[in-house]
Amino acid sequence: MGKRPQPQPTKRERLHDILGRYGDGLLTREQFEALMKAHKLTDDDIDAYCRDELE
Repeated sequence: MGKRPQPQPTKRERLHDILGRYGDGLLTREQFEALMKAHKLTDDDIDAYCRDELE
């Protein structure tokens, strides 16, 4: 029997992690922006996250 694939984190979970690490000072602005780009996250996603509308 093989391992079951782990479910991929949702867009909300990915953004929550990135914002949390940035807010805790664990990422520089450049690292934050690079992660946002790598995960295809935008300012609109941050706005939706803050309104609790991001899936």
